[in-house]
Amino acid sequence: MQSGWKFFDRRPNDKVRDPIQGEFFAAETEAESFEALVRESIQNSLDAAKGASVRVRIRVDETSATSVAPFLADAWDHIGAAGNGLRRAPRMGEACRFVAFEDFGTSGLEGDERATSQSLARKNGFFCFFRAEGVSEKEGDDRGRWGLGKTVFPKSSRMNAMFGYTVRASDGKRLLMGNIALKTRTVGSTEFTPDGWFGGLDASGTVVPSSDGPEISAFQKAFSLARSDEPGLSVVIPFIDADMELEDIARALEREVARSYFIPILRGQLHVEVVASTVSAIDATRIKSLCETASLPADEAAIVRLALESEHAGTGGRSRAKFVVPQCETDRHDWTGFGLDESQAGDWRSRLERGEIIDLSVPVRVFQRNPAQVLGAEFTVLLARDETVTKSVAKFVREGITVTKERKAPSQSGLVALVEIGPGALASALGDAENPAHTQWNPKSNSGRMKEMYTHAPALLEYVRQAPHAIAQAIYRHAAPDDDRLLADFFPQDLLEEARPVSSTAGKRKPKKVGPPPAPPSPRPRVVRIESGSKGEFAVLPGGAAIPEGTTPRVRIRVAYDRQTGNPLAKWNPADFVLSLERLRARKGLTITRCESNQIDFEIKEREFELRVGGFDDRRDLFIASTVSEVTIDPQD
Repeated sequence: MQSGWKFFDRRPNDKVRDPIQGEFFAAETEAESFEALVRESIQNSLDAAKGASVRVRIRVDETSATSVAPFLADAWDHIGAAGNGLRRAPRMGEACRFVAFEDFGTSGLEGDERATSQSLARKNGFFCFFRAEGVSEKEGDDRGRWGLGKTVFPKSSRMNAMFGYTVRASDGKRLLMGNIALKTRTVGSTEFTPDGWFGGLDASGTVVPSSDGPEISAFQKAFSLARSDEPGLSVVIPFIDADMELEDIARALEREVARSYFIPILRGQLHVEVVASTVSAIDATRIKSLCETASLPADEAAIVRLALESEHAGTGGRSRAKFVVPQCETDRHDWTGFGLDESQAGDWRSRLERGEIIDLSVPVRVFQRNPAQVLGAEFTVLLARDETVTKSVAKFVREGITVTKERKAPSQSGLVALVEIGPGALASALGDAENPAHTQWNPKSNSGRMKEMYTHAPALLEYVRQAPHAIAQAIYRHAAPDDDRLLADFFPQDLLEEARPVSSTAGKRKPKKVGPPPAPPSPRPRVVRIESGSKGEFAVLPGGAAIPEGTTPRVRIRVAYDRQTGNPLAKWNPADFVLSLERLRARKGLTITRCESNQIDFEIKEREFELRVGGFDDRRDLFIASTVSEVTIDPQD
C-alpha cells in the first residue's frame, strides 16, 4: 500500500466549498493563535489521560526540505494551485518550520481507523479527530464538547495541514495520517474537493493511516519526535504560520501554557516542557519566575500568584482561612438573599487586610432534566488582596482550563479572585455552555445544550459568574460609610471632601432656589500628556500641571495594541511586543525605574521632561494609559 497525499475529483453534485470551521477560533494576533493551539492540544491530552498525570512535550524547530520531501511530494501541485485559499503558501524546497505537540500517559486515538461513519454504539476517537467536523465523542466531565477545536491545528499551518502519529494503549498499533483542507480548486484540468489525506488506499478506495514501520521512523526523525512506542498522540503542524523567530514562538507558547493551565501544573497533574534550542520545564518554579519577570500581564500574574500561594499555604505561602457559604435556598440560584452579619464581615475583611487568603466553598444544586434528578456540587472561590493590581481581577477555571473571557471581578479595588470548578455535575453543565474555544460561557452555546439538559441553567451559570462580586460586596457592606479609603482609588481627595453630607439642625430641609446651572469646571491640567507620533512611536511630555517644589511624581505608562473589542491592556501579550530600554528613542528630565513587559515606570526629576518610545508596528493603533501612582517628598538636606 503506497502512502502519500490523496485528493479526490469533484463530482457534479458536490458543493464548491471553503472550509471555515476555523472561524470559530479567528484570532486578531499571533498571540491569540498560540493561545488556541495550547488550549486545544493540552485539553485533548488531559481528556485522554490514563492515570493521575499527563506529560506534554512541545517542540519548536526547523527541518530541511529534504527531510520532509517524502511527506509532501504528492501535495505540491495542490499547495501551489490558484484559488486554493492559502494566503502564504510554502514553496517546494523551502525549509519547514514546525511545531509538534506530543502527549504521554494518554490512550492515543482509539477506535476503528478504517471507519468512515460514526457508530452510535462505540466511541471512535480516531474517526472524530481525522474524519469528522463538528463531531465529538466527548461528554460529561470531558473538557471538550464541540468537535471543532482540532481545526486550530491546520489553521496554524501555512499549508492548512497537520499530521497525527498515534500509538494506541489498547492494541499498541502505530498509525500515521495527515489532513489538509483547501478551497475547491482546479489542478491541471481537474477540479478537486477541499479535503485531502496523507495515507494509503485500501481495496474500497478509503484512505487509511500508514502503519509502515520504516515510513513512521522516517517521520519521527524528520520532525525530531520523542515518541517511540509509548501510547499517546503526536500532532505536527508543518510550516507554522508565524512571523517570529523560533525562540520567540517557544517563549510565547510557554507563556500560554502558564496562563491557561497553571492549576493542573501546580498540582502535579500536568507536566509540560517546551523544546527549542533549550528545554524549558514549566513547573511551579518556572511559573513563579514568569510572574516575577513580568512575562505575564500584571492581572494574570496576580491570579497565578494567588493559586501558587494557596497551594503552598502554611509552608511559606499566605495563611488560608476556609469557610462554607450557605446553600442558596431557591432552586433558581441567585445571590439576592446572601449576606454576612457585621461580625463575620469584619472578620473576613480583617483577614484580607492582614494578607490572608479567604477560601470559600460554595454548594449548588444542579437540576438535570434527563434523567430527572438533583445533583449536589460545589465550587470554590479564593479571595485575597494584591497591591500590584490597580482595580480588581477575577479568573474562572473549569477542570483545569482557564475560561479566559469570563472575568466578572469584585467592585472593590485591590481584590483578586480565583473561582475553580472541579470535576462533577457543575463542571459538566458549564462545559455544555462553553463556546468552541472554551473561553466564555453562554447557555445558548452548543445549540443550547445547557438549557436543554438542565433546568434553571442560565440562573446557575450567572450564580457562578457573579460569585466574586457578590461575596466581596457582602464583606465590605458593613465597612464604615465615611471611610474615604473605600473610594480613594476612584475619586481624588478634594472630591471626597465635597461629597461628605453636611449635617442639618433643622428637622426639615428648606427648598432650594433654582437658578442657572453653574459653568462647568475647567479641566484639570495633568502631570503628563501623551502625544502619538508616526512610524510606530509615541511621546510622554509635560501636561501643564504645576509640580510643587520638593516633590517627585512617579508615573506609570502601560501600552498595548488597540482592539475592536475588550480591554486592550488586559489582552496585551508578549508575542505582540515587549518593552525594553532599546525602545526608548529619547529621555530627559526623568529617571526610568522599570521598563519591561508592556509597562514603563519613571520618576520626574525636572519640569521639562521628555520620553519617546518607538519600535511598534506602524500599521496598528496604540492604546496608551498613564497614571501618576504616587508622589514622594524629597528628603531634605
